[in-house]
Amino acid sequence: MLDDRQHQGRATVLVSLHSFTPILNGSARPWDVGILYWRGRTDFALGLRDALARQTGIVVGDNVPYAMDDTDYTVPYHAFSRALPYVEIEVKQSLIDDPQGQAVWAARLGTAAREALDRIAL
Repeated sequence: MLDDRQHQGRATVLVSLHSFTPILNGSARPWDVGILYWRGRTDFALGLRDALARQTGIVVGDNVPYAMDDTDYTVPYHAFSRALPYVEIEVKQSLIDDPQGQAVWAARLGTAAREALDRIAL
C-alpha cells in the first residue's frame, strides 16, 4: 500500500500510535505523551512534538518513554526506506482509558498533526 501511494504521487506520513503504562517498575512516568523519532524524515515528528508542547497542560516527552533503535520494525522498515515523514506516538494509558479521554486525545493529536503537516514539505 505504501509503495502504491508513492507511485501514485500521494503524500504520506507514517504514524505509529501506542500507549504506555504510567508506572514502570515502581517509577512514575511524568509524560502525558511521548514523541519518538530516530533518523530519516524527522520533520513531522519534531513538528508534532513542538505543536503538542504548545498546547496547555501537556507534558511532552522527547524520545521517551522509549527510544527508537535497530530493534524497532514498523517505522524503520516502512518509513526509512521510502524516505517518508513519520512519528511514533506513545500516549499514557491512564489518559485514554475511557471514551472521554480518547476523544480528548484524538482532538489534541489531530490539531497538532494538522499544525505539523502545515510546516513540512510533502
